[in-house]
Amino acid sequence: TARLRPANFPSVRLAQLAALLHAHSSIFQQILLIENLKSAKAFFRQPVHTYWEKHLDFNKPSDFSTQLGTSSIANLIINSIVPILAAYAKYIGEVSYLEKAESLLGSLPFEQNSITKKWNALGITGKDAATSQALIQQFNLYCKRRKCLQCPVGLSIINQSAT
Repeated sequence: TARLRPANFPSVRLAQLAALLHAHSSIFQQILLIENLKSAKAFFRQPVHTYWEKHLDFNKPSDFSTQLGTSSIANLIINSIVPILAAYAKYIGEVSYLEKAESLLGSLPFEQNSITKKWNALGITGKDAATSQALIQQFNLYCKRRKCLQCPVGLSIINQSAT
């Protein structure tokens, strides 16, 4: 755990998961009840056991906060809640869950990570997580596989360079 940031210690993450499981007896049903960004954030804002309020690891007292931060919650929504809602929408053929997923992505800020920074360097930016997720998907489907000639963005860049 020496190289991890304190909030990412496995013991802290386990305590946060335990708090989430303790708060929600049926996590899947609770996810389906999420209506908006506020309720999605509330889903993850569960207090950890009092022991973890003063510890980052077993028998190691600390004053560092063990509550999930804003960016961690946003990442959890993007990478767990949204895909679950989208997959369930497809599974049961109910578009309302897909609309919830899209709304959540549209209400979260544009992600800053190694992939979106590459797009930013090309002058391509966005305003929300829906856009950053689209750019990440574009990168994984085309850039990572070096399929520039099949990619609309890659072809556009190549055509601009040729003129």
